[in-house]
Amino acid sequence: MICECKKAVGELICNLTYFLASHDSLKVLYRGLQGVFRIVPFSIYEMAGSKTCPPEFMNIIKRDRVGYTTHPVYNNDPDDQELIPRAMSDLACYYYRDVKLHGDSDFVIDSKNRCVINDFYNELDRRFQIFDGLLYRLKGKIAILRYDGRREDRHLSDGIMLSGRFSSNYYHQMYELMIRLLLLDKAEIPESVPLIVDEIVFRVESLTHIFNNLNSSGRKVITIGSKEVIGFDQLYTFSGVNQIPPHTRKIRDIVCTNVVFDLDLTLAMRDRLLVIGSTRQFPRRIFLTRKNTSHRHFNENEVFSLLQGYGFESVAPEEYSIEDQIALFHNAEVIVGGTGAAFTNLLFCSYGCKVICLKGIVSDNPVFTTVAMGVGVQMRYCTDRRVTKNIHGNFVIEVSSLDSMIKQYVG
Repeated sequence: MICECKKAVGELICNLTYFLASHDSLKVLYRGLQGVFRIVPFSIYEMAGSKTCPPEFMNIIKRDRVGYTTHPVYNNDPDDQELIPRAMSDLACYYYRDVKLHGDSDFVIDSKNRCVINDFYNELDRRFQIFDGLLYRLKGKIAILRYDGRREDRHLSDGIMLSGRFSSNYYHQMYELMIRLLLLDKAEIPESVPLIVDEIVFRVESLTHIFNNLNSSGRKVITIGSKEVIGFDQLYTFSGVNQIPPHTRKIRDIVCTNVVFDLDLTLAMRDRLLVIGSTRQFPRRIFLTRKNTSHRHFNENEVFSLLQGYGFESVAPEEYSIEDQIALFHNAEVIVGGTGAAFTNLLFCSYGCKVICLKGIVSDNPVFTTVAMGVGVQMRYCTDRRVTKNIHGNFVIEVSSLDSMIKQYVG
């Protein structure tokens, strides 16, 4: 009940703010509301992209990019294992002056112009919404931030932004944040400028190992806490390498063309990390258990009982070092498991590996399938036959349907 009340109050404040900001005749009241917010740990900013709030200068790293997407294949549907080319925006390095960063956030805070800069905002439409460590509410271009507009825990002369939202999520760290380490030798940034990295990277052993193996720059590393604010005289940022929407209001609204991967850079990251894989021997047929997770549970015991008859062994990737996880996926011939962050490791699979991912909802979201097809993996989904809307909810797999898929698809 308390949570619902807070949500209602938040929506009311957001709607009032948006209404006042949208009418020129009410600008005085809007500015007054901004002043009121200064006495609480929230502030009102306007969302902007690099085009509407331009940086001091921009260095184009890669022009005329061609990315790829795919259509996920479900159950026993006909194969559609094809990479679909899509034009991507130029990959750029931006340079800003007198801005701030908040931990676990994609936003660059420009207090002078009362705006927060996030390039995905340029492509935001009704289907998408932004979740961010700094953002409390967003409506139109009006952003209410969990920030008083003045706080600055530290101040640095310069830095390179490698921090961002969902920093504790393995998938987002790999494909949105750490992949930017591959851009450092292409950007014209003085070697003395340090890297700004979310603190969580050095508190999770697997993330630390990945970071250290991708970071060949030799630059100093400075961490930023999840609620910390750091001010900069000069800040360098990168545009998104892969096009991955921040969140969808309805998962079925997403289409494959919303998710596009720069496979050149994604596969370059794969090559850099494959070499650290261990020599440990793992089963060829693996079932990825989700018993250690708190959501997206399914009838796992029943599913695994079936899979055991086909020679599968159960493994929990999170219990292994990243070196062993790389070897686990690289050596596998067949992988079955419930959808989740473990499928980030499809990047390390060998050509010809077959994957069946179990999930509770059908959508055209290719966040895993594009990476899989990019490395030559044949992947399809086995879904719950019931109607469900919650992507993170529990689900039930019909064992007979999975059995049919294995007979037809795996053999």
